[in-house]
Amino acid sequence: MMRLIRSLPFLYAIPIVFIAISSSSRQSLSVQIVVWGLFVVLHLYLALIERIALILPAFLPAAVYVADFVILRWGNHSPLIALLFAALPVVYARRPAHYGWYVAASTLSLALPGSLREARDLTVYVLFLLTAGAVYLFSREEVIRYLWGGGTAHSGDRRSPEVFDHALQAVEDPYLALMKYCERTTLWDRVPVAVKVVELRGEEGIIVGAPSPFRLTGLILLAIKNRCVLPCHSILEEKEFLPLLPPYNKRVYFPVGLFDPEGVPAVPEYVIVIDADYQGDKQLLVETFAPIRQDVIDLLRMAATFDRVLTDRRRQEKLYRGAREMLDSFSREKLFNASAWSVLNFVPDAATVLITEWRDGEHKGIIYRLEDDGTPLSLEKVAPLTATDMTDPTTIQAMMLEGKVGKMAEIRDINRRRDKNQLFAEPAFAELNRHAQMLTFLLQRHETPQGTLSVFLDSDREVDTQTKSDLLLLCRILSSALNNIEMYETVQNLSNIDALTGLYNRRYLQERTETMTGEAARSGMPLSAIMLDIDHFKKVNDRYGHKAGDEVIRFLSRIIKRSVRKVDVAARYGGEEFVLLLHNTTKEGALTVAEKIRETVQGSVVPADGNQLTITSSFGVSSFPELVQRPEDLVKSADEALYESKEGGRNRVTLYMPKGS
Repeated sequence: MMRLIRSLPFLYAIPIVFIAISSSSRQSLSVQIVVWGLFVVLHLYLALIERIALILPAFLPAAVYVADFVILRWGNHSPLIALLFAALPVVYARRPAHYGWYVAASTLSLALPGSLREARDLTVYVLFLLTAGAVYLFSREEVIRYLWGGGTAHSGDRRSPEVFDHALQAVEDPYLALMKYCERTTLWDRVPVAVKVVELRGEEGIIVGAPSPFRLTGLILLAIKNRCVLPCHSILEEKEFLPLLPPYNKRVYFPVGLFDPEGVPAVPEYVIVIDADYQGDKQLLVETFAPIRQDVIDLLRMAATFDRVLTDRRRQEKLYRGAREMLDSFSREKLFNASAWSVLNFVPDAATVLITEWRDGEHKGIIYRLEDDGTPLSLEKVAPLTATDMTDPTTIQAMMLEGKVGKMAEIRDINRRRDKNQLFAEPAFAELNRHAQMLTFLLQRHETPQGTLSVFLDSDREVDTQTKSDLLLLCRILSSALNNIEMYETVQNLSNIDALTGLYNRRYLQERTETMTGEAARSGMPLSAIMLDIDHFKKVNDRYGHKAGDEVIRFLSRIIKRSVRKVDVAARYGGEEFVLLLHNTTKEGALTVAEKIRETVQGSVVPADGNQLTITSSFGVSSFPELVQRPEDLVKSADEALYESKEGGRNRVTLYMPKGS
């Protein structure tokens, strides 16, 4: 719906609809006031509520119509119509995407209130359309150059579109020019030839433009090892991957390096293979084909340059996309998933990512691994494999948080360490020891450690300086995004906290009740609820005042806070009533907690507004799914049990018992 409202057809259709309604009832002033009043209200709604700025080209036809046909009643012969004509070049120059819609809207705004039978009106319509077409044509540079240059473009700094297309293809496919050269070079100095270029990759080679590599054997391997130009008139067919096919009878191997001095390269990177149908001395072919060798080297150097440009561009695209995904995350889970995806997608040879977070005195680690199933890596495929506490203080991550290690650490040969000297001793993280090397960066905000980000690689190849620098940038973005999430959670927590007690409020309790009962139903773990209130609290307010009553409520809330765990929820239900949700706790465990709180309250003296008070409290306990089967009945049943405690004399704990049990 939002996409439709913000689309150009919708925004330009609005004034036309109102003009059509208005023109059908021009004689009624009240109708005009209602129609254009609604028009103003609609635009105020779009501007203030939907945040859609007023588009002047869409608004102008309506403004001219109201001035001409509603207020002044001049019709299509008004001088104000000249504004529609004058706006044509301005709209095309500043908002070319709006030009067609503006022409259509303006034409309809003239035609709807006018008449095609009137010659003067028809002249205005035709003149406006001709003017619109002329503005469009003479605003196109290629049309102007064609008209003024006799069909040819000017020769200044501009190039033909074909030149730009070839340049773009060269960047997108760096070896395209080389492959075309090899295809075209079939005759050299009246000698039939076939040119191939083999890229060397360790013990394998791959023909440029071919899909798969092959093992280097035979004479090509001999030329590479001896680093010499090797002409031959016969080859070992059973050992050669590149057979010498008819009509060719001779071959020359040129091992070359791209940026080595002229002559034999120190380390060959490519081998130029030239087959020829030649009846003379094979040694003469070396000098004959030397220009081909130089042409291929030049093309390879150009391809290497374009490849470097393409690699840098792809690197920047991946870095930008990763940063955008991280900054668009508003939860820790999504942020860490996006961060792991960015690193795995960005760093060559990255196999595993470990993100640790220091929060509330706990160090938690999350492992993300790249599973190569042959499909492109997507954000949806990234999910945590392990998420648990990291308690070993000897890990690089823990020592980095304590300031014992610098802000960046690089460790190599991890998989060659013996058992007693492994990086990770904890079983949950032991699988990280199988990787070849690790890069770890400290996450911090204003010199305060937040956690670490570690990249594990299976390759022994050293990570280049540019990649490390980009990883450091990603870590800074992660730290900033994590800080934003912390501030957002702080604001959210403040909206969920009761101001008097510091416990959660009733709204948050209702949300957590739905969530925790759902988790309990899926996992089969029990969830218990305790409802309690202060006995005879009204008498405390009546006798000692509301200030003393507030002190009593705060005192009880402090006892409740000390009695629950971090996984539990303690909330003020209303007035002097409180509710506790105890995660993975049976009814027996809930009875124990309730009895402990009751005894603590009974044995305490409460300082309240200069008075020393003794109070008691009553409790109701229920459990899901043992005592109630519906989530909405959990707190309700605890409330019923609390009522029984009140009826039974107060200062006691009552367990809810289902009817008929």
